[in-house]
Amino acid sequence: MYPSTSLLLLIASSFSLVQASNRTLCRAEEPANYSVKFSAEWNTLSFPKQYPTHRPPAQWSLLFGCVHSDDFTLWAEGDMASAGVKLFAEDGNPDLLLEEVNITEVVFTADPITLGEGNTCTMLTATPSHPLVRFSLVQVSFLVRVIPSPDWFLGASRVNLCEGDEWRESISLDLFPWDAGTDSGFTFSSPNFPTSPQEPVFKITAKHPSHPVNSFFYPRLESLPRMGHLELSLLSAAQRGEGMDKAGDNSMEKGLNTTPLDCEVSNWSTWGLCSHRCGISTRQRTRYIVQLPANAGDPLFWPTIPTNKIGHLSRHGC
Repeated sequence: MYPSTSLLLLIASSFSLVQASNRTLCRAEEPANYSVKFSAEWNTLSFPKQYPTHRPPAQWSLLFGCVHSDDFTLWAEGDMASAGVKLFAEDGNPDLLLEEVNITEVVFTADPITLGEGNTCTMLTATPSHPLVRFSLVQVSFLVRVIPSPDWFLGASRVNLCEGDEWRESISLDLFPWDAGTDSGFTFSSPNFPTSPQEPVFKITAKHPSHPVNSFFYPRLESLPRMGHLELSLLSAAQRGEGMDKAGDNSMEKGLNTTPLDCEVSNWSTWGLCSHRCGISTRQRTRYIVQLPANAGDPLFWPTIPTNKIGHLSRHGC
């Protein structure tokens, strides 16, 4: 063998070792099956502001997820949403996501939830590393659309199911809202308002976006309560045979988090006309209630309509 050929093989082997070391290796002996349970916790106590009650009322799309390798990203904070994520976040349509998922990835879905609160369940299978296979399917990513909303969703990215040679017994995830960065609407029922140019995916908080009209803007809170919860549980062989008899069950145990909602009022109007042309007169200004208080929020009570008393001195009298 020529020296140059040996050098090339050495470089190629070193490159392969570096690639392998950067991968998430799972040395478990067998594939694993997990139950997936998504619990929605969107209610008027935790999220009283602009809670949707009709056309459409608060609900959830199907849950779309996949089990994948290190080489694949369904979505991630700070990344631009793909065309598939955009379509799903805005319309709940998974068609483009199915096209974007590689043939090697394993897709799983769970039924929609027709209320703001409820449960939906499904199962997934994860595959460990193997000498004959260059990758392992041990990471989970998923998303579920908030309905109605401009482009908001709950989800998680790159959750690892394996640690060394062991499958994780259970994984519990608190879920908070995300913005896909494709629509600039501020409220649950905002009309379509495409974001141009598109922005990266970002987490919605109680103070960001910092606009008083925003449906998640609660300036008194340090952080939003969770909007949902996901449980991944490793199944035994016996449990795998039982199936998911409880899938789609919309009942749930409630551990409610009460969010105070302060009274919100409009700006003051301009001062009205004087009550009399001459002498002592009064004029008034008004404002109206935009949002009634809820859950022990600040009532922002004012006792009387502001009155401005004016002493008008006329040189010629009245």
